[in-house]
Amino acid sequence: MPLSALPLSMLHAASAWWARMFRPRRKAHWLDQDSNTRSSRSKCDTVAAWPPQAARVLTDAEAEALDLARRAAPRALVLAQVPLWRFVRVSSRQSYSRWLHRVGYINADLLVCDAQGTVLAVVDVHREPMSERSQRRHERLRRVLRATGTAVLTWQQGRLPSLVKVRAQFRSHGVDCSDLGDSTTSPLPGAMAQPMPASTGPTSGPVASAKTRARAPVAEAVSSDFHGLHSVPSTIL
Repeated sequence: MPLSALPLSMLHAASAWWARMFRPRRKAHWLDQDSNTRSSRSKCDTVAAWPPQAARVLTDAEAEALDLARRAAPRALVLAQVPLWRFVRVSSRQSYSRWLHRVGYINADLLVCDAQGTVLAVVDVHREPMSERSQRRHERLRRVLRATGTAVLTWQQGRLPSLVKVRAQFRSHGVDCSDLGDSTTSPLPGAMAQPMPASTGPTSGPVASAKTRARAPVAEAVSSDFHGLHSVPSTIL
């Protein structure tokens, strides 16, 4: 007999019986499964589940760019691979966690700061050709920094600008590019200007053995274009 021939009251009764008998059980099943998953995650040991390995902080190209920036402005404080959330503040009217996942975890390749840590310019080092995803990441970075009024300098890996050009770029944004031996400028703060203490001679005992102990191999650095550590949405801010 087709369903259209059944009385309407019987169809309503059958649908109500289905909702009463099966839907509560199904919902409870998924709730139990979700709670079991959260419990297993909380009991998971961080080191055992994700075996850590030491890695380099910078790639060869990033280290070359950092050395160039420091030679161009030896009195400036140059930092590498700093996430935006460390030096950008946003309004609390919107969800801060959503901002973090959209752009806050993206790293600025180089920060050129004064002695007090105020950011004067950001150097964005990219490689060519770039993937579409990498282009979106760089555009997000530049868009956020432009909104803060921070100067963004773009350098290309393998084709870095000359030292003279870098100093001209830095000076146009208020970076002190004078040499350390120039007496016409104020010296660096004491903590930054103090030289490293010279060695007084060979050491012996457990301290010496700890210093000469072979270190574990260090993995290659993760490029700033790597997206596996955090999910960056496909939409642009």
